[in-house]
Amino acid sequence: MNTDQLTNDALHMNTHGHAKSKFTNTDYLLELSDGNTEFIKAILASFKEQATRSLASFQIQLVNCDFLTVEKTAHAMKPTGVYVGSNSLTLLLGLLENAARNLNGTEVGRLIPQIQSLTKNILEEIDDYSK
Repeated sequence: MNTDQLTNDALHMNTHGHAKSKFTNTDYLLELSDGNTEFIKAILASFKEQATRSLASFQIQLVNCDFLTVEKTAHAMKPTGVYVGSNSLTLLLGLLENAARNLNGTEVGRLIPQIQSLTKNILEEIDDYSK
């Protein structure tokens, strides 16, 4: 399954009157925060920080064939996909976690670029939301 297909499968209509995003859905955060936009911005900023760190780590881990750390990094990053409403990211991270656990270097090498691309798109949407 490729990123475009995952993204299309995970599209959400935003029911709170906000512009529909292609890669994220802040409805969960709106409900969780009772509409507190400062809280939402803090969560999104935290996502940006962690995602940036994790993506850089994935590259190093892949080069070093450090599948145990890839698995741990993917596992730690997975809930952040839920927070930003990206089912696609959560799914890809789960697939990466499983591939790393099974020492499947080919699959790990295929998934990391997909996760990087999707995360880049998510970060762009977060930047737009945070303006």
